[in-house]
Amino acid sequence: MISTGGVLLSALAPAVALGLWTFYYHFTCPLHHLPGPKATNWLWGNILDIWKADNVDAIVQRTWVKEHGKILRYKGWFGTNRLFTLDTRALNHVLTHANDYGKPPQLRRALAQILGEGLLYAEGAQHRQQRRIMNPAFGPAQIRGLTDIFVAKAIRLRNLWSSEIANSVVSTDGAPLEIMSWLNRMTLDVIGLAGFNYDIDALGANEKPNELNVAFGIVFKAIQKLDMLFTLQVWIPPLRLIPSDRGRKIQAAQDTMKRIARGLLTEAKAAVLANATEKGGIDKNSIQGRDLLSLLVKANMASDIPENQRLSDEDVLAQVPTFLVAGHETTSTGITWALHALSLAPEMQTKLREELFSVDTETPSMDELSALPYLDAVVKETLRVHAPIGDTMRVAMKDDVLPLEKPFTGTDGVVRDGIRINKGTVIFIPILAMNRSEELWGPDAQEFKPQRWDNLPEAVSNVPGVYSHLLSFIGGPKACIAYRFSVIEMKAMLFTLVRAFEYVPAMPASRIGKKSTLLQHPIIIGDPTNKPQLTLLVKPYRKAD
Repeated sequence: MISTGGVLLSALAPAVALGLWTFYYHFTCPLHHLPGPKATNWLWGNILDIWKADNVDAIVQRTWVKEHGKILRYKGWFGTNRLFTLDTRALNHVLTHANDYGKPPQLRRALAQILGEGLLYAEGAQHRQQRRIMNPAFGPAQIRGLTDIFVAKAIRLRNLWSSEIANSVVSTDGAPLEIMSWLNRMTLDVIGLAGFNYDIDALGANEKPNELNVAFGIVFKAIQKLDMLFTLQVWIPPLRLIPSDRGRKIQAAQDTMKRIARGLLTEAKAAVLANATEKGGIDKNSIQGRDLLSLLVKANMASDIPENQRLSDEDVLAQVPTFLVAGHETTSTGITWALHALSLAPEMQTKLREELFSVDTETPSMDELSALPYLDAVVKETLRVHAPIGDTMRVAMKDDVLPLEKPFTGTDGVVRDGIRINKGTVIFIPILAMNRSEELWGPDAQEFKPQRWDNLPEAVSNVPGVYSHLLSFIGGPKACIAYRFSVIEMKAMLFTLVRAFEYVPAMPASRIGKKSTLLQHPIIIGDPTNKPQLTLLVKPYRKAD
């Protein structure tokens, strides 16, 4: 017979063990001397502060920095310390030493559930192998060849909006259009053709939806609603045994995408072989193709790639969900925020439109788009103020010391010129906070001002980003491989849509908030659905004779 005391000891043992671990962790974690916010819960620390914030940058990140400085710690699961810093030298160290700082396992699992095990999931040697094979498909020459797809889809959306407005009740300021859903469909069509030479036809989905569009819609909804069960299952393995309707739907959608992708891969490989040189070789240095998948397949089959460095068919297939989600969702979100910002600043909208009409064609090339300085400034400023991805994370793969721009004083009064971290420490990469840092960008850093790109502060040169001193596409070996694709697509869309229409806010700017899941979506504050959306008043632009 088990005694009452034995039962009590068994029940108390886990609590005692947790208490001893917490005591030990507090005095051995090198981050305990950093200032930071108090945990709001013993289980999830400050995680819900970030999770529930309508505007992570404004409510959480800038509040923390104002109260505690630009080097601080906050609490993660079970009271663990996480590092948050706006020190450019420290962040540069983390992003450039990619082998020493990878994505946390929990983040990788979340990405795998939604995107599959493609480039965004891969780490270490697997990431380097995939990146080496994929890089040629995203070069300037390849993106130049895709620009006409961007423009053609933008023109189709322009025509659909014209019809929509013609059939609507139009006020003096225009007809209300929920632009985000339209832009999502358009950019999905773009990545279908530019990515796989596959006509998803999301813009015509009301008439004839196809199965890839339906499957993607399920995954897209999963991104928009990352509920607490999903989060807990990512962090607490035993909870993954709990079945969910959401999980079953995502798996079925991914199975559909993989089946379609396998057929596209077979076609792409056959096309590459059919166009091989007379000598029977495939030269990776003369990569040509209409879509990214064909370019990737050709690079992977090149004669000078050793067999042990080639990607397997499964590795190539794993890129399809990644292309679909990352290749359209971030761009449509960026364009949505750009039109929102322009609707609030009619003088900027007019200035941009005048520049766009200086191009004597409605089908510009990549070079013509790149030669427009104010369009370039609007895109950069959108990516700065409204970065579609507001933050990400890295985890230390070994003990290390992060170098700093300048020494800091800890809560213990000790002055330090580096941050000592232990293996397993999570580092928060504050993309939006860096992009909006007043120390870097000046006192007007929170404002949307494209003209700032005419004369940038010298301090921004220290930002470790791959594109224009911004962290929006990260930096280092794991910087966004498709940043050129995204930037040129944004320019093509804005070129067509700003020439065609005028945009006015449909509601006060104070009612537009941001909701962060994987992306920073616009929402209507007070809307019980909390769904991503942005409605503007849109009317055709009538050019004066």
